[in-house]
Amino acid sequence: MRPASFTLTLAAAAVLFPMLLVACGGDADEGFPEGHALSERFLRLGEELGTEIEAFDGALPPTLSDALNPDRTAETPEEDLLALPVHPDGVLLGSYRIRRDDGINTFILFYDVEDGDRSIEAALRDQLDESPWQVIGGQSTESLSWVSFQSTVSGDVDGQAAITPLPAVEGEDGGTRTISSIAYFLNIQPAVPPDPLPFVLPPSREPPADFPLPFLLEGMDVLDVAWLTQPGRRFYQATLLSTESAFDVAERYREAFAAVGWEVQEDRAVGFATVVSFASEDGTAVAQLTIDAFEEDDTYTAVLLQLQEGS
Repeated sequence: MRPASFTLTLAAAAVLFPMLLVACGGDADEGFPEGHALSERFLRLGEELGTEIEAFDGALPPTLSDALNPDRTAETPEEDLLALPVHPDGVLLGSYRIRRDDGINTFILFYDVEDGDRSIEAALRDQLDESPWQVIGGQSTESLSWVSFQSTVSGDVDGQAAITPLPAVEGEDGGTRTISSIAYFLNIQPAVPPDPLPFVLPPSREPPADFPLPFLLEGMDVLDVAWLTQPGRRFYQATLLSTESAFDVAERYREAFAAVGWEVQEDRAVGFATVVSFASEDGTAVAQLTIDAFEEDDTYTAVLLQLQEGS
């Protein structure tokens, strides 16, 4: 049991900053082409420490074909191999490979095309809707178009193509050239998922200094914490871990809230979890605790704490 992440998804980040991922400067990191250090940091936003990221300037990831064809052999004919059809007029800028601990590979390929985004979108809808691929959705706005697609031969492969119009550039004849960017995102699930890594308890996170109920954190490890301040209101959310049983944790919190004068508003079982809600005596603050076994390691009890102060 863990709360939803507040971090940017990779796809959303790449759409917001399409050129940063390829063209940003900075000192090169080991294993990264010159100028990719900042983009590597950007791609790591929200990723686990074990995530592998590789960048390829002006080239495709060399492992892309193997990832698309995990059952290939030396005798597999070239025409039987799954390959991504890219825009025929696209100029490859570079690519990324991102591999996570769960074995999922994400490949990001960047192309420039000398054409308008609407023409490109129409072409990709047709191109990506031919076997062994099929288009399954899309979205089109003035600043961004998406074409979502998937493989028809493997349920483990899906992707999106994001088309972004770019500012016009001056041509050699003094006129202007219309350029659009295409970012292909390919997500490839492993045929056999790797065994999950054992959970290692990280150092406890620090709540904000104004956290109003410090007794909630006593004897607990803070796995993650988020907070939001609005006029007259404050919100807190945290995942807390304990080696005590779920029954003991729930009983300890019932006693702690009673000691400070908070009243129980709700106390019920939801599946194997216990949900307990409390309200302050003056009604200006409410707290809800969802107590259950921690899904990543059942030797821990997890508490999802949600707290609101103010009207």
